[in-house]
Amino acid sequence: MVIVWRKQWVSPFESPWSIFEKIALANQVKRDEILHRMGSTDVKNIKNKKYGDNRRELFTLSGFDSEFVQNTLGYDLIGHNKSIIARLMQPVSYYRELQDSWFFNRLRWCQECIQVGQHSLLHQFKLIKRCPVHETILFDSCPSCLKQFPIC
Repeated sequence: MVIVWRKQWVSPFESPWSIFEKIALANQVKRDEILHRMGSTDVKNIKNKKYGDNRRELFTLSGFDSEFVQNTLGYDLIGHNKSIIARLMQPVSYYRELQDSWFFNRLRWCQECIQVGQHSLLHQFKLIKRCPVHETILFDSCPSCLKQFPIC
């Protein structure tokens, strides 16, 4: 799979959701196509392409083939994600809660970050209420219809 991509497009603390949105935009493909092409063997064997949320989840990226993703992007996206999560978890590592209990499973975003094509895992961390860059309140639903979006 050849795609338009540059590893320099990845910002510190950038979320996989944001990165996959950039890939979809730059290559004019749907997110399902990205998952199908970069997915694990299990995902690639799904014939009807109805993957379900557990295969789309963007916390552990378990539905993706890590080696294929790294070879395709020339960047260790899964390692990038694990590193960010480890850094965010460090101050609360003594708690016994599961890692994913510290992160929202619905999309939260800073309006200013989204306008420049950025979304950060910092926005998903439950202890952060404002964008650390812009100091604005994070949105978790559409301002017009109040619909929330899953992070997957």
